[in-house]
Amino acid sequence: MTNEQVEKNLETWRRLGEEHEAKYLASDVYEMLAAKTRVYPEESRLSYVTLGLAGEAGEVAEKVKKIIRDNNGEVSEEKRKEVLKELSDVFWYLSDLCDYFGSDMGSVMYMNVDKLYSRMERKALKGSGDNR
Repeated sequence: MTNEQVEKNLETWRRLGEEHEAKYLASDVYEMLAAKTRVYPEESRLSYVTLGLAGEAGEVAEKVKKIIRDNNGEVSEEKRKEVLKELSDVFWYLSDLCDYFGSDMGSVMYMNVDKLYSRMERKALKGSGDNR
């Protein structure tokens, strides 16, 4: 897809979102849009994206820590939006890592729910270890 096509698609997507007050984006559509914004050295992709994910997750943790410290755990609308903005950056890196490992977010989400429900059925939600 050319940059011109991406821009046209983004304009259409934004317009439709405004018309329908859309607040939801399917993971596969997100992945396609997010992939067009990748800017990093390809030879460093794995380390760059992994470090980016860790950094953004750290920013989420920092925002939450400050809510606890400075606001006694009260989440104002402004703080809620700040955390969600950081979480959106986490999604960008997650999407790219899924792609790097030959998968997509929807498949990885399915794997997670499948794993969790298997643990729930076996009464193994508590405890530790990947293969419980």
